Amino acid sequence: MREALTYAMDFEWMNQHLFYNQYTRTRSFFQNTEYEAKGLPSKEEMACLEPVKDKIPPRVYTQEYQPPVTDGSGNIRPQLRAALALLKEAGWEIANQTMIHRATGKPLEFELLLYSPTMERVAIPFQDNLKKLGITLNIRRVDTTQFINRLRERDFDMVTGGYAANPYPSSNLKITWHSGYLDSTYNTAGVTDPAIDYLVEKIDGLQTDKPALLNYGRALDRVLQWNFFVVPQWHLSKFRVAYWNRFSRPQVRPKYAVGFPHTWWMDPDKDAALPARNRAK
Repeated sequence: MREALTYAMDFEWMNQHLFYNQYTRTRSFFQNTEYEAKGLPSKEEMACLEPVKDKIPPRVYTQEYQPPVTDGSGNIRPQLRAALALLKEAGWEIANQTMIHRATGKPLEFELLLYSPTMERVAIPFQDNLKKLGITLNIRRVDTTQFINRLRERDFDMVTGGYAANPYPSSNLKITWHSGYLDSTYNTAGVTDPAIDYLVEKIDGLQTDKPALLNYGRALDRVLQWNFFVVPQWHLSKFRVAYWNRFSRPQVRPKYAVGFPHTWWMDPDKDAALPARNRAK
C-alpha cells in the first residue's frame, strides 16, 4: 500500500507551479554521491545481499528504482490508475467513492502531521490526488513542541521532513535505520527489518574498507528504495549564496559544502580595487 501513495504526489506539477522549477526529484538515500544505487545491482552488490536475499523485495534484483513521473499538467490519471491497481492487490476497493478494505470494511484514512504552514501548500495537492482515489488525508498542523512530543511518542500516521543524507555510508545509519534504535526519533519510519539491520551492521564494521563500503552502501540504498518507507520529495543541487566580491576561495573546494567562512579569505587585491569607503578598516 505504501507504494500506491507515491503515485499521488505530482512533483512535476508542484515544481512548475510552486517552486519555479528550482528542484530535482529525490530518488536515493545517497543522492548525488557515488553510493547512489543506479541501474541493476552489480555482482559485488548481489554478493552483499546474498545472506538476506529472502528478506528483501525481489525488484531489488530486476528493476532500477525511479519515483513516478507525470507530465506536469496536473492530470495524473495514469498514475492514479497504477495506484488503484496496487491498492486492489492489497485488498482495497472503492465503494461509494471511498476506499475501503474488503475484509474489514474500514475506510482508508490517515493523518499528515505538520508544524510549518509552508508545507500546507504542498500537502493540499497531495490530499486532493488521494481524494480522487477515495482516500481521506487529514492535514493537522500543530505547534513545534506538540509536534516533537508526538514524534517522540510515535503518535502520528505520516510526517514530512528532511533527510540529512551523509556523503558516505557512516555508522550513523544505525541511528536512522537499525531496529535497535527504534526508540530514537531519527528512526522516524519505525523500521524493524532484519535485512536492513544486517546491511547497516556490515557498513558499521567496514568504515575503513572503501571498496566494500561502496558496494554495501549501494546495496542498502536499493533495499531502502524498494521498501517505500518514504514518499520521496525533492532537493536543491545548488547553494543559494550572496556575497561581496572581496573574497577569494581555493581552487579545490569542499565536495558537498560552500566552504564559507572556513576556507574563504579577504583578498587584498580585490579589496584595493573597491572604493575607499568600502575597503576593510
